[in-house]
Amino acid sequence: MMTLTLMGAYGRTYTTVNKALEDWQNGKDFQVLDGPYCSIRDMDYLIRTNNKIQILLNNGVNVVLHDTITNESLLDTIL
Repeated sequence: MMTLTLMGAYGRTYTTVNKALEDWQNGKDFQVLDGPYCSIRDMDYLIRTNNKIQILLNNGVNVVLHDTITNESLLDTIL
């Protein structure tokens, strides 16, 4: 398993954690770093195939949505 890093899709960028989480919760598309698009609707699959799922903000900070190793998760608060 691996770490999955997501960025805003279609040119969207994020400067705040709250805006990134709001768009994720509202089902907006994100793009896997150098990969395909996904959204919160794909979360079951993403959790099964990745140890860690995070969103990359403009300032280089990663917002961790889910981490099976440390049990860190924002999913309970945003789902």
